[in-house]
Amino acid sequence: MNHSKNGRSTRRWRLYGILVVCSVLPLVLFLYAADRLLRSTSTKNLLERTGPAADLAALVIEERMTDAKASLESLAANPAVLDAWNHGDMDRLAAQLRMAHGLKRQAASFAVYDANGHLRAVDPGAPSQTETSMASSVWFRTAMQGGSAYVSALSGPDRATNKAAITVAVPINSHQPSGVLTTTYTLDAFADWTRGIAPANLKWIAVVDQNGTVLAGSGLPNLGVPGDAGSRPEVKQVLAGQDGTEFLSHDGSRVLVSRHPLPSLGWGVLVEIPVQAIDAAIWQIERPIAFVAILFVVLALAIGLIIASLYRRLRESEEHTRKIITAATDAFVAIDGRGNISDWNPKAEELFGWPRAEAIGHPLHETIIPPQYRESHLRGLKHLLATGEGPVLNKRLELSALHRDGHEFPIELSITRVQRNGKDHFNAFLRDISSRRRAQQEIGSLNAELNIRVSELEERNKALEAFSYSVSHDVRAPLRNIAGFSEILFQDHARELTPSGLEHVNRIRKNVVRLQRLVDDLLRFARLGQHGLKLQMTDLNVVVHEVIAGFERELAGRDVTFDVTPLPAIECDRGLVTQVFWNLLANAIKFTGSRRHALISVGETSQGGETVLFVRDNGVGFDMKHAGKLFGAFERLHRHDEFEGTGVGLATVQQIILKHQGRIWAHAEPDRGATFYFKLQPEKLHGTPSALAHA
Repeated sequence: MNHSKNGRSTRRWRLYGILVVCSVLPLVLFLYAADRLLRSTSTKNLLERTGPAADLAALVIEERMTDAKASLESLAANPAVLDAWNHGDMDRLAAQLRMAHGLKRQAASFAVYDANGHLRAVDPGAPSQTETSMASSVWFRTAMQGGSAYVSALSGPDRATNKAAITVAVPINSHQPSGVLTTTYTLDAFADWTRGIAPANLKWIAVVDQNGTVLAGSGLPNLGVPGDAGSRPEVKQVLAGQDGTEFLSHDGSRVLVSRHPLPSLGWGVLVEIPVQAIDAAIWQIERPIAFVAILFVVLALAIGLIIASLYRRLRESEEHTRKIITAATDAFVAIDGRGNISDWNPKAEELFGWPRAEAIGHPLHETIIPPQYRESHLRGLKHLLATGEGPVLNKRLELSALHRDGHEFPIELSITRVQRNGKDHFNAFLRDISSRRRAQQEIGSLNAELNIRVSELEERNKALEAFSYSVSHDVRAPLRNIAGFSEILFQDHARELTPSGLEHVNRIRKNVVRLQRLVDDLLRFARLGQHGLKLQMTDLNVVVHEVIAGFERELAGRDVTFDVTPLPAIECDRGLVTQVFWNLLANAIKFTGSRRHALISVGETSQGGETVLFVRDNGVGFDMKHAGKLFGAFERLHRHDEFEGTGVGLATVQQIILKHQGRIWAHAEPDRGATFYFKLQPEKLHGTPSALAHA
């Protein structure tokens, strides 16, 4: 009997246990699911709250450092700075730095270092004899060798503030750096830049440089040496350009890490939220739920609280979306399935002239769509609702829009389709592209005008070449007759002529020879535009020595020295380039005729960072104020009775060099000789580099 009673009691407690388990298990599962949901939601909310703050911190610092680099590059390219540096005028250079410092108050200092890393000018302060050379500094070597701006890691201390600082360095004369211009920013500047971020969002954010040193924010949790985080894996990852979010462990504590690289600086922004903070946020939400779990009888109330919390978060999310749309720089317009406007942001008010209160509820086609497009808009909307397909969805389109005052203007828009409560809605972002259209039209007009002018110039050149060629041929025959008859007159009738008559005949003969030479030069000049280039690899040393050998008879009895330094082999038209050297050397020989010892040099040199060829003489030279007429056809800087010539030689040289996509210029002084510089660039004709380009 007792055994039976004990059995029933056991079954009853077992049943009670099952009932309790069945009653509690759903609550336990519910609490577990709620905990997982709240943990996920809380983590997401924390990231959504700190993520934009981290992006803002990254954007602010990246913009400030980009502006610092651009400003410093602009200062390094300032003609006044370059002039003061090139002339060694350190006082004027310091004044320029002081002026730049006045414009950049947040910079700690501005300084200029020479190619050996020695400080030459600084503001504030002045260089001292005990200054240490910065030649071994990373920022100095990078700027000098890379030829571009560089932002260093935190180092120091800065000489002006005696605080650790970031150095921004740019080379002076980027093609051939002769020094480095720097500016420094202390951590106080970074703190000022991030001051606009709410402290509650900034407390888990840290900005690190390429060495892992914390520059701004509240630092990183569990950090051993203050400010030094270079050994931590998440720091190495963000400095390597890896973004993402994950949980990591530091000294036994779990931390939620979000990485935001700054690739332009080699820095990174880290958001590190300790799990304790996440748990604290979760506990703030779970506490009422735990109370509801204890008071099982008020389960409905707990469910209501959860629903209310979720609804509140939904409303917060919608409010966040509303703020983004309101602050957008593009117009935002939403319509429902009937084509009526359901949303209209401030930029849309500005763009179309319709206040939000008046636009909401109006059909879209009656507000911003021009009359000629309204019917096609309604057909497209009907087709889109019926089939779910449309050519305008998820694309960037350029269309015409209608302002409230009646004028049309071009816009760019993109449309997306969303569903709310099972109904179709359409969102569109729109932007006024009137300025872009005007710029495109202006570019098109300028291109058309340029093509017309190029065509006209080509026709004029062809006509001029044909005219020159024809005139030269038509003149040759009479010249031959004049030359022949004057020769007969001189040979057969010289005894019958008076001395004055003989002098006249000789003048005729000399002028005929001069005119024949002029006609030959004119024909050669005209033919330049009729033939293309026959490019081949040409050793300029061989060409120059062949040309010099051709002057041996003409130089008999003169003391002339030719100094020819090694010249490169380049791709060019050998015949035309031979003519270039022939004309330039003939000029040099002619204009050194009055010198007891003539020195003519041929070689290559560097000017303005590029390698050029030159022909130099110690002849009579010329005044540079007449240099503009130097390469004009039939232009002469000396009288004919001083130096013979037709005035076509240098014009021919220029034409040949222009055909090789090159350029020629000269420098001279009266009675101190002249130098002609030129550069051939035939690689521009087919886009391949020549040997001279790499010389």
